[in-house]
Amino acid sequence: KSAMVLNREQTEKAQAAATMFAPKGIFTREAKPATHACYSQDAAEAALHAQAILEPNPAQCVTVFMDDKKSDEMINRRAILNPAGRQMGFGCAENNSVFWLLDLRPNPDSAYYKTHFVTWPSRFCPKMLLMDKWSFSMDADLKDATVSITDETGAKVDAAVSLQAAPQLKLQTLVFKPAVDMGENAAGTTWKVKVT
Repeated sequence: KSAMVLNREQTEKAQAAATMFAPKGIFTREAKPATHACYSQDAAEAALHAQAILEPNPAQCVTVFMDDKKSDEMINRRAILNPAGRQMGFGCAENNSVFWLLDLRPNPDSAYYKTHFVTWPSRFCPKMLLMDKWSFSMDADLKDATVSITDETGAKVDAAVSLQAAPQLKLQTLVFKPAVDMGENAAGTTWKVKVT
């Protein structure tokens, strides 16, 4: 995956949306001049495509998006980890941030992800980014895939697994939640995950 870069036009529109949302702190996909005093066409376009969060700290926002607790499909995490994602936009105000993350252009190397995968957590993951929900994405039919997890002692770790095949994203994704308290693990803790 090559680096994702800031797109100037998307960034300007995301900034317009952050400014529009700031007075009320109310987010909507369908912003209108009657509901938002700082309405503009650019802000409305960003509101339609971007994600807004009531948090001015961009690092905190990305952590929340990666955690993606409110989305079964994990669209925010998948947009960040999308191998085809090349451009994004970002704007912020004193009380919110707007990220235009979803890049729906075709993957320039789609064949690679038929035999390779994208996961979170990755092989080495800081404890603060070890989320309750884990994900495995690949350009393959994952409907019959199974996931097995073992801890350092070789004991099986139960996990609820679901398939999330969001049509706008090329890679199907398995989302699983291991039955482990992530906050109680020491640095260096490892698990083995096998997807068949």
